[in-house]
Amino acid sequence: MTMQIKRHLKIVAALCAAVAVSAAAVGSSFAWFSKNAQQANTFHVAASHVSVTEVFNPPKDWKPDEPVTKKVSFTNDGQVDVYIRVPAPAETWTAADGSYLSSQYLGADKKTHDVAQKHFTNAWNQQWVKSGDYFYYCKILKAGEKTEIIMDSVTLATDLPDVKAYADAQYQLKFTVENVQALPEAAKEVWQMQPTVDSTGSLTWSPAQTASKNG
Repeated sequence: MTMQIKRHLKIVAALCAAVAVSAAAVGSSFAWFSKNAQQANTFHVAASHVSVTEVFNPPKDWKPDEPVTKKVSFTNDGQVDVYIRVPAPAETWTAADGSYLSSQYLGADKKTHDVAQKHFTNAWNQQWVKSGDYFYYCKILKAGEKTEIIMDSVTLATDLPDVKAYADAQYQLKFTVENVQALPEAAKEVWQMQPTVDSTGSLTWSPAQTASKNG
């Protein structure tokens, strides 16, 4: 074999090696992006929907210290298991003349109290934990399931400075609920919260640790 032919074969072999390396690099890049896309999609692979279920019929003439039924729970009407959280309920008092009344008052003890006193259940105290502005459910809410009732009733305070105005007013107590698919990486990305499952299946919640910019 001549030197010229040998040189030609070496050049061809080198080019083939370069093409092989390039193809491997493209293949790795494609697999990485596919993995990322699939991971993101797992947050939305099926419809998720959680509704507020409640029984609440405020009377037209609400008397102080008279409990009114207000039963609240949350139902997973979707197709996937989810984590849920709720902010503090929003309250509005609308007077007979259309003006808004305060949802709090200064009592005889010089302390601020809620006009409507909420009676939460043991399930609320035992199965929910507050972090920041939200209360997090310490269980995974499975598709088709509902939480235990978190509130039984509300009562109009007894020492209001203007009982008549509140007794004739329209009261609304609104709960909202947020949900994300029951994957730790989903909660971390969407809520910046990290759920941890213990041996009993209960969740503990803590702020997610963010990576340092320096490493």
